[in-house]
Amino acid sequence: TMYPRRLLLPQMEEAIAKIRLATANRALGELVLWCVVVGGIAASSQPERLVFAIQLFNVSTFLCLAQWSDAKVVLRKFPWVDSVCDRGGAAFWNEVL
Repeated sequence: TMYPRRLLLPQMEEAIAKIRLATANRALGELVLWCVVVGGIAASSQPERLVFAIQLFNVSTFLCLAQWSDAKVVLRKFPWVDSVCDRGGAAFWNEVL
């Protein structure tokens, strides 16, 4: 249902906004990438998607990721199930980058 997403998405958005990539190390940037992509997938057709899209652009630039395949290498360091996440993740990536 949408109810858990409506609660979680603003909390994720707020937490991610507090992270300053300019002072982050690569490991934190990779975690932010995972959070942003998962948030972007969950925010499909929601107003929060724009915020996650902006953050995806920022974090992919920070991590020097230009291709979805490069992003997937990072995303697989965290809980990521290709059969569940790939289609939405790739669509979100292509929408932004």
